[in-house]
Amino acid sequence: MTEWVGFDLDDTLHDARRTVDRAHMACLDHLQQRHDIDSKTLKRAHDEARAMAYSSSGLSVRGFSATDSRTKRFQRMLELVGISDEGVIPSLLDIYARVKEDSMAVRPGANELLKELKSRGRSIAVISGGPEETRRMIVDKLGLTPMIDLLISSGGAGLAKTGGLFGFALDRMGVRAEDFPYIGDSLDQDITPALAIGIQAVWFRTEYAKPEDRAPDGVPTVSSLPEALGHLIGDDAPSS
Repeated sequence: MTEWVGFDLDDTLHDARRTVDRAHMACLDHLQQRHDIDSKTLKRAHDEARAMAYSSSGLSVRGFSATDSRTKRFQRMLELVGISDEGVIPSLLDIYARVKEDSMAVRPGANELLKELKSRGRSIAVISGGPEETRRMIVDKLGLTPMIDLLISSGGAGLAKTGGLFGFALDRMGVRAEDFPYIGDSLDQDITPALAIGIQAVWFRTEYAKPEDRAPDGVPTVSSLPEALGHLIGDDAPSS
């Protein structure tokens, strides 16, 4: 039987928040120069538009592409600051995509951990929220494609992580939940729904965790990816 190990993508295998923040700031700089808007006003409008996008029940799960979602977010931001400039949207989309792609980098230890797991005969599954095309682009840009055996996305499956995506992934892999270790950074999006169906969850506590955040009882917590090897493979012995 194939032995699988699962990973979240954003903020687990790569620092998505840093990458996205850089892309957003580049867009705001461009817009500020074009319209001479107060930076604080523009930042507030951006944050409000972004918050609305994240609370809109997952557009990507319902068939929207990343570009669709981003376009709506930029349009809403322009509305909030009272700017009528649809012509700037293509420029913002281009800047965002270019800066995001240029800023992507794997988390420290990610390549080494994946290579070690592969050397021990494990198959690697990435289970990620978001549109299918962006998930594949990110994995490819990070240079991880050769090590990933299966990529499951919310956009591709039509399911959110909190709405059945983990069960869908288990069916695709043909494994039982209790035989599938999975590591992710989000307690709400990764650990809780994985535990709910019996997956062996490992919490990756990143720099974005709140001081009061705690993993549920019995869930291992690691602060770096290399620390996760023993939990993901069931032993701490070095490879031969």
